[in-house]
Amino acid sequence: MQTLQALDGALTGASCREIAEVMMGPVAVARQWHADCALRSRVRRMVKRGERRMGGGYR
Repeated sequence: MQTLQALDGALTGASCREIAEVMMGPVAVARQWHADCALRSRVRRMVKRGERRMGGGYR
């Protein structure tokens, strides 16, 4: 479900940080977000996974 939420956010033009704020909450993002953080990597992976599934990779 989170993968689809991340993909929806990306398709609307939201940044990874904006997607994370909606999904994880602004307080968690403010505490954990930096250039090389696990949260940022997680959001990017979810967006990429969603893009692959959208392109037919779920079959």
